[in-house]
Amino acid sequence: EILWKQTCCTQDNTDPSESSNSPESDDLQGKSWELADKITSRGLAWVSRGEETANDLIVASVKRVILTSEHTAALIHAATNICAIDDEASLKQLLNDVDFFGRLHGLYSTFNLSSENTPTALRNMPKAATKAFAAAILHLALSVGTIMDLAPPKDGALAIADSPQAQAALLGDLGDYVYYLARWVMLENRLRDGDLKDVSHLRLVAVLLEELIYGSRHEELTESLRRAIAVLADLTASPQLLRTLTCAVHLYRISRASDSGQQTGGALERLSQRFELAKTVYRGQENARDVPFLSDALQLCSDPRDSANRDQLDVYTICLDVFRHACAASEVQYVNLTRVFKSMGRALRGIEQNLRQPVISDEDRLQLREQRYQNIRIALRGRDGYFLLRYSSELGESWAQTLRYITDVASAQEPGHPENKVTLELFGAIQTKVQSLDGYFRNAYRNFGNEYDTFDAWVNMGGCAKTSGRLNRDPELCWCSYARL
Repeated sequence: EILWKQTCCTQDNTDPSESSNSPESDDLQGKSWELADKITSRGLAWVSRGEETANDLIVASVKRVILTSEHTAALIHAATNICAIDDEASLKQLLNDVDFFGRLHGLYSTFNLSSENTPTALRNMPKAATKAFAAAILHLALSVGTIMDLAPPKDGALAIADSPQAQAALLGDLGDYVYYLARWVMLENRLRDGDLKDVSHLRLVAVLLEELIYGSRHEELTESLRRAIAVLADLTASPQLLRTLTCAVHLYRISRASDSGQQTGGALERLSQRFELAKTVYRGQENARDVPFLSDALQLCSDPRDSANRDQLDVYTICLDVFRHACAASEVQYVNLTRVFKSMGRALRGIEQNLRQPVISDEDRLQLREQRYQNIRIALRGRDGYFLLRYSSELGESWAQTLRYITDVASAQEPGHPENKVTLELFGAIQTKVQSLDGYFRNAYRNFGNEYDTFDAWVNMGGCAKTSGRLNRDPELCWCSYARL
């Protein structure tokens, strides 16, 4: 209307004899078009909605299929697509939609029951559907939820009750429900010997969750987590596997401390806290350089433990498994290994000390020797001497401390101990590798070289060398006992 009035005024006040290109006419027409543009743009802004993103469209389509479809194949595809969503806002939309998340639980329960009651020849489709819905539920809870999002829908009243009886009942139902969710999703035994580069991280975390829940339910958590560590350690190395393995070892350390009486909170609270740790490694970025709990896991070799030698051997085995996977994963994708070699140096010194115990079985001695060999071999294995170059300072100091420890602490009066010859041979291989490095990197191992020369003299000359090249004899031409200046 405003535009029409202004146009009329323009027409009424214009002399037909005047040129249509007069400055006054052009100015008035320009203002009219400017005003029309403002009115039009404001009107469009009022009636239009924001642009939908690709994530919005994915969420909408997944919701529509899950909530309305009865076609099994379509439901399986929709559930599988949920596991491919990594946008946090999109995942929260799905998790916080009560109707949608309740429908997921309902479909999982329906197909789970159907797979049990269906003839064997017809079970493939129900089993595939059950696995897909179990994976979708776990993916949402591990990504943006809590363990309470995995509680069976029928236990909603128990979840808000504070009585010990209600909490105990909820823990029982929750444990059973999550245990079978994990069982459906976890990597099958028949696939554990192959290449896992295309295996979802969720399937690896489910291996850990299954043992975590089982151990929590049956009060044998430490044993269950040890089984999970053994399974994960035997799988092909990858960054995703390394994150899962380090989390399992971290939980194992916590459980060992709890076995010693160092635990707080109720059983449900502790289970929730452990689930949050699993979330930490699952939500981590695939290409992240820092691995959660890596340094913490290797601290296991420094934890207090009982005097049973077998317990110490198992601790070294776990640390070596983590060490092996960390170094292997770093050859696939860069992983920050700072402080890893320092921790393994402590493990190596513990092995050397145990080998020199007065009473040790032949079986244990052989295992400790193999662990010592693996500790050094893994560090030297890096492609083109990568670890020797990248972590030269840390490795050089760690190995130097080990040689110093043996001569000062482990067997100060026993230069002729048979294990010293074996250790000297192993460290001789390191020295040979070091001598082949360029001058800049070789210089980083100077302290190690000095300690190696001293250790060599101490072993081969009966412990008389205070420093390399300085020897003392007693009057009877016997080498004197070793003493460091």
